Amino acid sequence: MTVGIGGGGFLGVAFEVTMGTYVAPTKFFPIKSEKMEFMEAQVQRRTIRQSVDAIGTVVGNTHIGGPIDMELLTEALVYFLHASRNTVAKVVGPPAVYTYTPSSSFTPPNKTLSITTVRDGIAQGWVGCTVSNFKITVGTDGIGMFQCDIIGMDEATQSVPGSPVFPTTSPMGSGSYNVQLPTGTQVADVDTFSLDVKDNAAPEFRQYTDRKPRFVGFKQRDVTFTCERDWQSRAELDAFKAGTVESTRVIATLDTNNIVQVTCAAAVKTTYQITGLTGEGDIIRATQTRQGNLDAGTGKAYEIVVTTLESV
Repeated sequence: MTVGIGGGGFLGVAFEVTMGTYVAPTKFFPIKSEKMEFMEAQVQRRTIRQSVDAIGTVVGNTHIGGPIDMELLTEALVYFLHASRNTVAKVVGPPAVYTYTPSSSFTPPNKTLSITTVRDGIAQGWVGCTVSNFKITVGTDGIGMFQCDIIGMDEATQSVPGSPVFPTTSPMGSGSYNVQLPTGTQVADVDTFSLDVKDNAAPEFRQYTDRKPRFVGFKQRDVTFTCERDWQSRAELDAFKAGTVESTRVIATLDTNNIVQVTCAAAVKTTYQITGLTGEGDIIRATQTRQGNLDAGTGKAYEIVVTTLESV
C-alpha cells in the first residue's frame, strides 16, 4: 500500500438499530475534515519498590470521538441533528420539514450513528456515535459551515464501501441569509455569525466485562449566538447595558427545498465589544455574543427548522 493523502478518503453515516452495533453507511457527505480517534485511559503502575519508574501499564476505559467539519448541507444536517440532544417533529414532504427542539434528557432521545471513515483505503467503523456539541457558522466568504464534536463507544475495521454517491446540492453561500435582530427585523450590516450549542456529552463507564462506555451522558447546555456588525448606533450597546431580552433569528435559504432557520427566542447579550479607533481606514465594528436562555413562552433555548428533500 502506498502512502495516502486526505483527498482520497471519504466519510459515510447510517442510523443504528441497536446502539453500538455497526451499520454500513447509507449516506455519504463531502467534508472539510474529520479527526475521529480511539482513546484509552491507560493507568501507569506507580508503586514503591526500590524504583522511581513506572513498573507497568494497565489498560483502562476506552471510547471514541472527534470533530467533523463540513459545509452546511441540509441533507447532512438532519442526520447529525437526529443524533444530538434534540427532540424532532417531522412534516412529511417533499420537501420534509424537521423541527429540532432541545431536550433536557441525560441521554439522547433520538438515534445513534455508525460513522465510517476511509483513510488511505482502510475503513474504520465508529459506533454508538452521538453529537456532543455543534456549531452553524458563516464566515466572511459567505459559505455556511457545520461543525460537530462526536462522542461514541467503539471502533473496528470494516469493509470499504463500494462506489459512494455524494450529494450534488450546493452549500449555503452569499445572498442566502436573512439575519433578524430582533426576530422580524432584517438587518444588512452583519457579515459573520455563528450558533454554538454545547451539550457537553461525556462517556459514562461502569464496571463490566468490557471497557467501553455503557452510554453517553449529556450535561449542562450552553447556547450562544455570536455576530459582528457595523457600528452605526448605540441602541444595542444600551440594550447590552440593560440586559434586554431579544429574540434572534437567522434564515438561510438555498432554494425552496433547502432552508435552515435558527431561532433563539430569549437571547441576552453577554458581551459587546466595539473595535474602537484602530486605523484611519478601518471600519468601526461591534462584536456581540448572545446567550440563548430558556424562553418561558416556548420552553426552548433555541429551535432549528430544516427544510430538505432528505427523508430520515
